[in-house]
Amino acid sequence: MVDLPFEALLFALTFIGLTGFSTAPYRAYEAARFVYRSRASIESLSAMLAAGLLLYAWGSIYQRIIFGCLVNMVCGPNRSQGILLLAGFGIVVAGYELLRLIAMRLYRRQRT
Repeated sequence: MVDLPFEALLFALTFIGLTGFSTAPYRAYEAARFVYRSRASIESLSAMLAAGLLLYAWGSIYQRIIFGCLVNMVCGPNRSQGILLLAGFGIVVAGYELLRLIAMRLYRRQRT
């Protein structure tokens, strides 16, 4: 019973990482397109650029390891290594979405 909140958080981050595994390239493309096409303030552009770089840098490391885990069927020293990798990638995706939300709020505040 004590580990229930931790397990729920772990599985929620794993689900976010699993969905982010397929949507991360498109989300990084959206961030680059926003930075390239918008006439936003420097704060909004820097937040969006940081979000895209975070997703690209950390995401590429996790995606390479997770893809190798799926293809080779050898993830690590135990069976839970794949779940932990997906949870780590879920943290990266959640951080990206948080930075993206901040950047869009700054952009909308500038426009009004």
